[in-house]
Amino acid sequence: MKLKNLSVTTLILVYMMACSCTADIDVGGITVTFDGSDDDIKIDPGEGFDLIIELEDPEENDTVDIKVDVLFDNILVLDEYNLDNVDLVEDEECTIELDDGDFDDIWKDLFLGYDCGSHDIKVRIYDEVKEETDSVDLEIEGDEFKRVAFDPEEPSVDEEITIYVEDEDGDGLDRAYIRIYNLGDDESWDEDDEDSYERTDYGGEATFTLEDDFDPAIGRYLFIIVESISGGSYCRVTKELSMKKELVIDGLPSEAKAGDEIELQVLDSNNNPIAYADVTVSGSGFSDTKSTNADGYVYFTLTETGSFSVVATKTDYEDSVIKHFEIKPRSDLDIDIKPDDALVGVKLTITISSKGNEVEDAEVKIKKPDGSFESTKRTSSDGEIEYTPQTVGVYEIEVTKSGYQKTTKKHTVLNEFDVSLSAQVLINEENTITVKDHRGNNVAEAIISVKGTKVAETDSSGKASFIIESAGTYTIGVSKEGFKDYSVDVKAEGSLSVEVSETKIDLDDYVTIYVKDMKDQPIEAELTILTPNGTSTIETSSEMEYTPDTAGKYEVTARKKGYSPSTTEFSVSPYMVTLSSEVVGNYLVVTATRNKEPLSNITVSVTPPESESFFMYTDVNGNAKLDLAQLGEKGNFTISLDEVNYESEIIVKEVTGWGGIDLINLIMWVLLAAIVILAAAVVLVYLKGKGKPGERKEKALTERYKPEKPQGKTRLGRL
Repeated sequence: MKLKNLSVTTLILVYMMACSCTADIDVGGITVTFDGSDDDIKIDPGEGFDLIIELEDPEENDTVDIKVDVLFDNILVLDEYNLDNVDLVEDEECTIELDDGDFDDIWKDLFLGYDCGSHDIKVRIYDEVKEETDSVDLEIEGDEFKRVAFDPEEPSVDEEITIYVEDEDGDGLDRAYIRIYNLGDDESWDEDDEDSYERTDYGGEATFTLEDDFDPAIGRYLFIIVESISGGSYCRVTKELSMKKELVIDGLPSEAKAGDEIELQVLDSNNNPIAYADVTVSGSGFSDTKSTNADGYVYFTLTETGSFSVVATKTDYEDSVIKHFEIKPRSDLDIDIKPDDALVGVKLTITISSKGNEVEDAEVKIKKPDGSFESTKRTSSDGEIEYTPQTVGVYEIEVTKSGYQKTTKKHTVLNEFDVSLSAQVLINEENTITVKDHRGNNVAEAIISVKGTKVAETDSSGKASFIIESAGTYTIGVSKEGFKDYSVDVKAEGSLSVEVSETKIDLDDYVTIYVKDMKDQPIEAELTILTPNGTSTIETSSEMEYTPDTAGKYEVTARKKGYSPSTTEFSVSPYMVTLSSEVVGNYLVVTATRNKEPLSNITVSVTPPESESFFMYTDVNGNAKLDLAQLGEKGNFTISLDEVNYESEIIVKEVTGWGGIDLINLIMWVLLAAIVILAAAVVLVYLKGKGKPGERKEKALTERYKPEKPQGKTRLGRL
């Protein structure tokens, strides 16, 4: 018995000693600094840093294992970092050194060192020491991208995506690095997430399709944009997008009877079957949801008659379009109601038939939504009755006839919206929507939604307004109890206005072109000027001067991404020319002048009475000649200009003959002869005067006073 007691005592002592050996040691708290002195620093993107952890006051001497966690704004960047055999000395500080190179892959994979701004760095130690924490502040400051844009902003999974990256000066950044992560089912980053990357081209654009790199491509994605694969000097930009595919319901029968099995298949937009999608059939007080099998099929058996709707849903997919169908009664009598979409105040035609043949004199009772009945009606020889519902709700049609089984059918009657909304919606402007019913009455308290989110409600006049802040395609919805839901896709854009200083100018003048936005403020846009000859000039500006060189009509169009284009026109008047004509000798001479000055190298069109038109160029004197003798035609000659930049009145010259003295050529020949004679006289005088100066003078004096011999001429003859 004593041995037993001794053994128990020994075991208790051993256990207590073991517990004391494994107890966490109190290190008296920790102090974390950068490089041993600062508790906050500012660094450039990607710049490294050191963390110094001071264990302030260990309570005993020991060698321990320590684990270290580091959190960057609650993101665990260092997880259970092991420091083995750390020697602690009682009452003496112990220093542990770390740097960002010790951090886990998440640090470099997510480019966290490029996440500009202020961050909390929290350090935690534990394991064989008592858990302690301390924090320091880290600020990262670097260059900012001028713009990082996605087009489209919310792409679908199989849509081409373009990312634009501009540097701080607004120029396209070449070779910018884009890391793309598919975040998986948990929609958060972890090491085994599938990833890819893209690089921008010289213009700062990267264009790709997620389906090319990820399979399947649906899911949530994280995009990280940095200057280069090594990081660079710019702050990172991140964006998350959810990619979904649309569900499509196939196999809906055009007609089904109560009790028939209905087979439906759910596909994606590429006709691939979708397993485990939820398919909900509802209507006539009935609703049932089933999941598709591995091949995308689902089966329903409906025993109720009436109008039903079906929709397919699945996580990470867009809901299918809601489809409607009819379940007809399984009986000898069939009830057909037209139109299918019944509206309040619109006449219904109810046709009763049996096996394709109209049933005459069948008794038809109509139960209204409030439970009361309309007076009994009987079908015509065509098996028809007509009825106009006056209230919203479900109407029950009951048909009886001797020899037939009683048949009933429910039919829903609704109001319908008549919506007035421009197909082009302006961004950052109040856009007005007007809602009436199908009978023209204003609809108050109708809910207006944008992409499924309520943004407004109509007033008593049926009007509401809403604002869309960014360009894109939006689904505008209108809903109200008792009405068929309404939706329309609209394109939201800015509005440009292009104006010119003058709508009509002369050649040699210029026009000033202005571009303004919806608020009448100047805005830079691409200006395309289409000239009369079909060429175009393209400039980017908010205001420019343009000097045309061709007469005619000019078209100016302003374009800018996210804005609807705007076009205006101006015209340029040609130079006015005066045409005159006369017959000189054998020629019809046409003279072109402007401001009483002759115009050379101008194309003149002359159409004779019988021949085709002649085109002639004017000479330096503004004259163009047509040889009438060679042409041999008399009558009215039509004369005009064939020039874009010149314009004149059309003149008609009657030619009755030609020949006679060509006064113009005669005068020219006379002038030419006079010039030749004058030149010869000058030369002769010059030659006679040559010789020695003294001799010339003496001879001149002698000849001057030498008496002449009478020649037998009178004074008049000498003269």
